[in-house]
Amino acid sequence: MISLPKAFEERIRRDLGDEAAQFLASYSQPPAKGIRVNTLKIDVESFKKISPFALERIPWAADGFYVDEEKPGKTVLHAAGAYYVQEPSAMCAAFFSSTAASSSPSSSFTFSAASYASLKS
Repeated sequence: MISLPKAFEERIRRDLGDEAAQFLASYSQPPAKGIRVNTLKIDVESFKKISPFALERIPWAADGFYVDEEKPGKTVLHAAGAYYVQEPSAMCAAFFSSTAASSSPSSSFTFSAASYASLKS
């Protein structure tokens, strides 16, 4: 694991309780790389047919995918604006804002380190 500031680790342990160890262990994992399809230019199904690399859907983003490509921004499709390179966790903002906008209790979603791990696997 990378060396994290002591104050940060203490705050994480305090704030996350039992899930802190799992969260801190994530720092020893390779970073997740993702792309988001620009649906103003191409629909998701069409993009999947022409994608230059393997795609794994991000559960909380209908137009988001995990990619293993080292530099996913170095393609003609990226230059043409067919997709954006975006860190997968940044794609959850739209999910949470649409969930929060609903007043139905059944639409609530609790996000935690454990729920992220289960979504990723």
